[in-house]
Amino acid sequence: MPVFMMALRMLLRNCMQIQMLKLPLQLPKWKLSFIEMLPNLPWINTLINLFFSNEIKNGKPAPDMILKGIEKLDATPETTIYIGDTKFDLQAAHAANVKFALAGWRTKKSADFVDTDYYLKAPADLLTIE
Repeated sequence: MPVFMMALRMLLRNCMQIQMLKLPLQLPKWKLSFIEMLPNLPWINTLINLFFSNEIKNGKPAPDMILKGIEKLDATPETTIYIGDTKFDLQAAHAANVKFALAGWRTKKSADFVDTDYYLKAPADLLTIE
């Protein structure tokens, strides 16, 4: 299961705690099948702002995907945390000047992840970030 889906399921289970959370989600062409997987909750569209791979010019480690998410959410780099499990995710986060959280349930911390801002052992650790 993709890292994002694991984290999303955990967050949705704790929906009362995250009503103000907004998530940018970049998807490849299989967008319809993903959207059909989302729970039919009236507030889901306020939590998730979808955009698709054809809306960005360069893939990771370029920051384009993260910057597009920040733009779509009207957020700032200072209030953004990018969660990933590869060194390319970390490089993209740094290129976008945002904090990076390593999905430790998928990737163990190693020399490639020395500059990680947060190490998440489980998706639930997202709820501990202040």
